[in-house]
Amino acid sequence: MPTASLRLQAQIFNLGMQSNLIYRWNFLLRVLVSFVPLLGSVFLWNAVFSGKHAFAGYTFTSMVAYFITLILVDALTVATEDDFQIAEDIREGRISMMLLKPVDYRLYRFHLYAAARVVHAAFAAVPLALAMIWIGHYFTGLPWLENLPLALLATLGAAIIQFFLGFTLGLIAFWILDIGSITFIFYSFEFLLGGHIFPVDAFPHWRTCGRQ
Repeated sequence: MPTASLRLQAQIFNLGMQSNLIYRWNFLLRVLVSFVPLLGSVFLWNAVFSGKHAFAGYTFTSMVAYFITLILVDALTVATEDDFQIAEDIREGRISMMLLKPVDYRLYRFHLYAAARVVHAAFAAVPLALAMIWIGHYFTGLPWLENLPLALLATLGAAIIQFFLGFTLGLIAFWILDIGSITFIFYSFEFLLGGHIFPVDAFPHWRTCGRQ
């Protein structure tokens, strides 16, 4: 029985890989477009650090390295419309057929999510390797190699959290027909509190409130 279950999970993962490879050019374009905000961040922080050596404990190079790392983590963790796909399964009644089968729907969605992240990471590898020729010097002097094991573990945890957040948002379709407005509000807060605009530790007042 465990062997059959593992085989089924492997088939679901393979199905997710194949379905995502159909839109491989979309993945490649999304990877290339994700570097556009990085250019804006470089110019923005270059202006902020004009005449300054540090800002909130960050130097210019460490700040740019932070946003580069943020793009990498997003590429490896952020779900691609998984919540809307789950909501569509609920609206169209497909989820009832899935629940009648000996398949855990949550595990089914997780395999599809993992497959999409693997494909995205694979297509991001080559452009990233080329981009590191230009941006690699921003990591000079940073202890990135020492922190790499913990960073990989944190990225794995972030991916699992991101999946369950998207899964939960998709399940709201059981009560609400259109989840678009809720997901927009939620991801707007996530964008801010996730450090996409400023590093979270650049807000000392927030940090103090959190400790209290």
